Amino acid sequence: MKNLKNEIQSVVDLYKQGNLIKAEQICKKLINHNPKMVFLYNLLGLIYASQKKIDLAIKNYEKGIQIDPSFGIIYNNLGLIFFNQKEEKDINKAENYYKKSISVDDKNPEPHNNLGTLYNSIYKYNDAIECYKKAIHIKPEFSFAHYNLSLSYITLGMFDFASKHLKESIKFNPKFTEAHRTLSRITKYNSNDTHLFKLIELYENKDNIKEEDKINICFALGKAHEDIKDYDKAFNFYKEGNSIYRKKIIFNISDEEKKFKKIKNEFDINLFKKFKGLGLNDTSPIFIVGMPRSGTTLIEQILSNHPKVYGADEVEYIPQLIKENFSNHDLNLFFNGLVDFEKKTFKKIGEKYIYLMKKISKDSEKFTDKLPINFL
Repeated sequence: MKNLKNEIQSVVDLYKQGNLIKAEQICKKLINHNPKMVFLYNLLGLIYASQKKIDLAIKNYEKGIQIDPSFGIIYNNLGLIFFNQKEEKDINKAENYYKKSISVDDKNPEPHNNLGTLYNSIYKYNDAIECYKKAIHIKPEFSFAHYNLSLSYITLGMFDFASKHLKESIKFNPKFTEAHRTLSRITKYNSNDTHLFKLIELYENKDNIKEEDKINICFALGKAHEDIKDYDKAFNFYKEGNSIYRKKIIFNISDEEKKFKKIKNEFDINLFKKFKGLGLNDTSPIFIVGMPRSGTTLIEQILSNHPKVYGADEVEYIPQLIKENFSNHDLNLFFNGLVDFEKKTFKKIGEKYIYLMKKISKDSEKFTDKLPINFL
């Protein structure tokens, strides 16, 4: 038994190190010798999920459930598959798996936290808050649950509560730079602010951290020094953060010009005549489109003040539905019959979009979608 524990630990270590092929090989051998050990099927499912072998991950999770239906964490991991890993998010399946995980093991904080993230993604912020609170009640030092809870509070404008939980998140994970940066956004600093000193300490040891963490620290310090009117230092921190971030961006203006020219050429009056009337006749969506920073939020705030209009913010449903129905992004191939294409797909996309939007807007008569790049 001691040897088995050591072998399992070696697989876990390989998995954490990212040596997934080796972890998979050893885990399969252990399953062959221990076919009734549910933990191994869960572990192999995690390994497959990390390799994007989603069907194999699901298959092993389901085998584990057959062996022990009370092993709660497997339901949680299936929920993660359907929320994160599938090409089309299946919110209902993910929600049901998280709830099942909680029902068989309500002492595990992970499914509570994950269910909160699901609710947050569909704008059910109060439900999300309750889930995060339950996760924290079970595990008070759960840094990510504190952080996620703070994001829901920020969305609702409850900044004092958000600040409290961001500080808790940082207390339990001092190097959680996303939490530091988020806290900086809702803090008005003075020169004696303790969080400013923590940021400076992190910055002084930044050689030992990832690029993404350096960016977060630099932007947080830029904001803090801007508040205390030390504009030279603020500028230098912003400049450093932007310089690191810029290295991650691959942008080619000529590619953008080609893309826009292609759109102009393809989406002409003849195309619209060809497919006229084939979509879904529904007037509930109000699309607010254009370039970022062009006033879309203000427009949505004005419109959503009307009692019949729900402001849904920036939702990714249109890009997701295009990707789901036109895996080849050259739509011209579909619209001109070069690739098999059923015209009723337009109506299907419309129906799915309205269904998703009605769900998050609680069946509001009208709703806004202000993802600016929907214009593409």
